[in-house]
Amino acid sequence: MLTASKIGQLFAESSSHQGSMDIDTISQLTTWIETGNILALEMASWSQHLPDHWLPLVVYTATGGPLMTYQNASIAAIWTYYRAARISLQRHLLDLRQTLASLVGDNQACDVHRDAALEEIQEMTTDTCRSIPFSLGDIDALGQTIPASAEGRPPIRALYGYLMLWPLWYVLTFGMGTAAQMEQIRSALGRVGSVLGIKLALMLAQQGSMSQHATALTPNPYRFVPSTS
Repeated sequence: MLTASKIGQLFAESSSHQGSMDIDTISQLTTWIETGNILALEMASWSQHLPDHWLPLVVYTATGGPLMTYQNASIAAIWTYYRAARISLQRHLLDLRQTLASLVGDNQACDVHRDAALEEIQEMTTDTCRSIPFSLGDIDALGQTIPASAEGRPPIRALYGYLMLWPLWYVLTFGMGTAAQMEQIRSALGRVGSVLGIKLALMLAQQGSMSQHATALTPNPYRFVPSTS
């Protein structure tokens, strides 16, 4: 919780800064980046201090694709928020480093950290998508399919569907996963809205669709593109 509070403070301070392009601005940017790097390390080490029953379990479906399951839906929701926070932090650091590079005229310094940041973002996005089937109640902790009710409602409470909204929305609006991953997240939001009756989820899914369209018109310079080699 303390680390999350510090991340929020970093976002608030650096996003509202309106300083001039001088040595003080460069110094402030450097300080924010250093602070962000420390927070990123704290976030990355969070899982090392968790008991085993809090850790995700990787299971394989009949088609061979890996998914992630958890002891319960509450733990799954916390992991979804955690991954969204790490994605947000790394994206913010990318922007801060790019701003600093443009001021000092040294893009190489920015590029050194770019690949590692994008790799972490992609890992967090992938794990978020792998967790969706469990979070929606499609599979149990062992990866076995859970039949839907006669009404088609998934076996999860609306509360857990609601808890998924904002972290999934953050990941979707950043648009830094593959096209298939972004569509999976958008579809999950739409399903939470239509099946569980949460209208906000439908609104977020629709806005996410519009955001994806805007991204297609104005490409995200950090967006992950699978290698064709």
